[in-house]
Amino acid sequence: MLQAGHFVSGRHNAGLFSEKGVHAQCYNCNINLKGNTLEYRRQIVKKYGVDMDTRLEIEAAQVLQYKVCDLEEMAEVYKLKIKELEEQNKVPGNL
Repeated sequence: MLQAGHFVSGRHNAGLFSEKGVHAQCYNCNINLKGNTLEYRRQIVKKYGVDMDTRLEIEAAQVLQYKVCDLEEMAEVYKLKIKELEEQNKVPGNL
């Protein structure tokens, strides 16, 4: 089972819900290798370009306090994204 691997760890920073700073990681990388940070950094740069790792670290240095309404809005946005992905991945003839 995959887990949410955060490029910059911490529960009280702006990177907690960053779409470019949170990716699927296996248990071994996320827990046993404590995020496998060197490889994670390499993959961030490969996927998003040079300096994205630094930008994500700067973003994560900010402290955000989410209100319930902020979290509810985010939940709705992600429900819609999930629905869109499910629609895109439907194979004709399959249920």
